[in-house]
Amino acid sequence: KSPHRRVVFRPGPLFVKVRESPDLQYDWQLHIVGGIVRGMVKHNKTEMAWDMDPTLIVYVTDRLDLTKIQIPDGVEIEEIADLRARFETALRTGNEPTKSRAQRLLERLDNDVERVKLEASEYNSQVKQIHKFVQHVRTRAK
Repeated sequence: KSPHRRVVFRPGPLFVKVRESPDLQYDWQLHIVGGIVRGMVKHNKTEMAWDMDPTLIVYVTDRLDLTKIQIPDGVEIEEIADLRARFETALRTGNEPTKSRAQRLLERLDNDVERVKLEASEYNSQVKQIHKFVQHVRTRAK
């Protein structure tokens, strides 16, 4: 029922460590900020550094054919560069909790687990592929 929805495309897969098991790999992740967390975010006025709208993160791998993805009207799409710009904007606010969270999120982008797991050339290739796809979708939506 949210008026805004977002899909973020990132290099992947997402690697998750579960206790002593080998890393699990995922192609997507869903962020929904609600309940007590949403109340605290609003109370602290730190919305700029949170995904306040339902956000589906798609981790692009060779298992995903970007040419077959269809983005419904009204769904905002983002890539790594958009996340970085949003967090850098949040970093420039006068709100210390927002700046602190934005700094942590920027550090996560810089120390991206997927970047560490993938070879640099593969990671950079995925970033370029995602950028091309996002630009194509944005151009088509205009």
